[in-house]
Amino acid sequence: MAIYQVDNTINQIPLKNGYVYCISSIHNIKSILEHGFRTPKKLQTQFAQLINNKPLDEYICFYFNPRNSLLYSRQKTYGDYIVILEIKKDVLLLNNVIFTNKSVKASNFCFADEIKDLLNPNFINWDEVFATAWNHPNENIKNEKKFKMMAEVLVPDMVPSAMIAGIVCQNSSVCEKVAKLLNNSINISWNSSLFFDISTNNESKAQLFTPKTKDELKTLINDESVYLGNIDTSAITDMSDLFF
Repeated sequence: MAIYQVDNTINQIPLKNGYVYCISSIHNIKSILEHGFRTPKKLQTQFAQLINNKPLDEYICFYFNPRNSLLYSRQKTYGDYIVILEIKKDVLLLNNVIFTNKSVKASNFCFADEIKDLLNPNFINWDEVFATAWNHPNENIKNEKKFKMMAEVLVPDMVPSAMIAGIVCQNSSVCEKVAKLLNNSINISWNSSLFFDISTNNESKAQLFTPKTKDELKTLINDESVYLGNIDTSAITDMSDLFF
């Protein structure tokens, strides 16, 4: 296990409720509590994305703002089974931890390996990280807003389950399911405001997208904030190689 040093800087970082967060399915929680967060070891290839000379898939990823586009996408796919794990802020002090100012999916993201950089406004803008929405008529601006809300904490290899402070569910019924599944003393609560409202009624009232070209359709498909059921493809006559 990594050894971390006490650093008062951590108390100056504007964390939401004093935590960082992990988005997970209730089916993974029991294993995480028993074994901690672990990354699968994979063979490094010349195409692997490296951060600080380490492949990205050898880091465990946590978010400063859990209410981001990944959560939206996971809720769309898995519904109430998605929960948010509250991670103690001490995780920021673990050895070799990396901080990013936006999602690593962004081509222009930056990373830092010192906690003091989280207090540098030239590195990270906390107002943008904790924004409540990323929608914008300009596609480039929308993506930039979305990526900034997904600023990350990357910890190599393993994080012990002792770093979990609690589990937040979408509603009381999910809380009951998780409590029965775990049968332990970890704090389990529900807070719908941390999640997105993706009810059927809201989906039917959502914006309908009507792409005119295959390229416009590809852009929508790759946007995790867009519900695929709200895409009208009737105006596209050529879908050749769309799924190539």
